Amino acid sequence: DGPGHRAALPETDLPDTDIKPDEDGDGDGLANLYEYLLGLDPTTQDSDSNGIVDGLEDYDGDGLTNGDEFVFGTDPRLSDTDDDGDDDLVEIRAVPPTSPVYSMSNSAATLPALPPRRALDMGALSSPLAAPSTYDFAGGPWTVEAYVKLADDETGDLVACKIGNAAQFRLSVIAGVPQIAFNDLRNNTQTLAATADLDAGVPGAADNMWHYLAATWDPTAQILALYVDGLVYTMTGGDFGDLPAIAVSGRGVLEFGGLDDGSLDEVRVWSSARTRSILSSTYYRLVQAGGGPVAYFRFDDGGSTVEDFAKPGDSTAAIPVPAGALVPDDNAGDPEAPLLLGQYGTDSDD
Repeated sequence: DGPGHRAALPETDLPDTDIKPDEDGDGDGLANLYEYLLGLDPTTQDSDSNGIVDGLEDYDGDGLTNGDEFVFGTDPRLSDTDDDGDDDLVEIRAVPPTSPVYSMSNSAATLPALPPRRALDMGALSSPLAAPSTYDFAGGPWTVEAYVKLADDETGDLVACKIGNAAQFRLSVIAGVPQIAFNDLRNNTQTLAATADLDAGVPGAADNMWHYLAATWDPTAQILALYVDGLVYTMTGGDFGDLPAIAVSGRGVLEFGGLDDGSLDEVRVWSSARTRSILSSTYYRLVQAGGGPVAYFRFDDGGSTVEDFAKPGDSTAAIPVPAGALVPDDNAGDPEAPLLLGQYGTDSDD
């Protein structure tokens, strides 16, 4: 995507005319298709007859003309194209400049290697966040990963994929003890829990420190696994009863942050049962945007939404968040805050 790309606008075609999309027939500094997508007239330089050439107008008031926005690939209808909290002009003029179209490249980033470090403050939510996309694992395998920090022995769902009152998976804590559960086709709830929390001397999630949690379901091998930092818990075979367990299927709603307090970070959902060796070699690394998860929320955004990095740049997959819900994940100088390796949101697996 170099100067003049149209990534910020939907791809479509001009109506059936002799106008060529990439030409600038009226000489106003904007390509014909670009004008059409903005609702402008590609046959006249001043579409609204206000005395200002279309390419010199600044529709979003960010200090960049429409012509500038065309060159930089930003959206002339949005002052902050990538919704990272920094206006497009601020990013372009930054020293060194940051990208106005990639949300992980902003003033909160520590250049050149580290993205901004934020987390979701679950206490700032009035209800769990819900992804606009739905997910159906069709009774097949899945993996869910997350980082969590709790100050108290909270109870509730961290990440869940719900179908009505049932769930394809439900990663939660009960009085600070992590557990994973899913509903099967026999109306049973299959549940696997850790044995205790940190207060009892076993790694859990109620000590105001960051913990890595993951859970996997392999329906072929009939293995449900829960990972709490370095510990692994499993259910296998006969633990599910006389018949093989088959998870419910259907278009499920992915929800995050169903606790009254605590922080959540780096949520990844996969449509495969990732192995212990893969998890142990990737839990501390950022995943390349669009690089495999079916859902990937980093919560490092600085704007009014959180981006799904499984669908980078797709604003329809982003989740609106209330003001104050995205906070620095090391705001107390916590040396255990998840410091993941990688760079930005579009090429982070390096």
